Amino acid sequence: KWRKRWFRLRSSRILEYYSSEEGSLKGVVNLEDCMTVHMTLAHKKYNHVFGIETRNRLYFLVASSEDEMKEWVDTITTVCGLVMDEGRW
Repeated sequence: KWRKRWFRLRSSRILEYYSSEEGSLKGVVNLEDCMTVHMTLAHKKYNHVFGIETRNRLYFLVASSEDEMKEWVDTITTVCGLVMDEGRW
């Protein structure tokens, strides 16, 4: 089930919040464990879906626009030190 969350990048971590206020921390995605970033994933209901694959989990995120998705993917791949390979970072 998809739930609306807000994310902020801090150093090598993505902080996940329940609301746009930073006081309601839900979780942390540690980008030091990032293995792959999947861009432009197909989804029936949402556009601009991308994925962050770590050693332990695959996170799916939805950006509000294609430009925002590209900015997130570019920034995450830079932080993770990944390079493009067959449509994946």
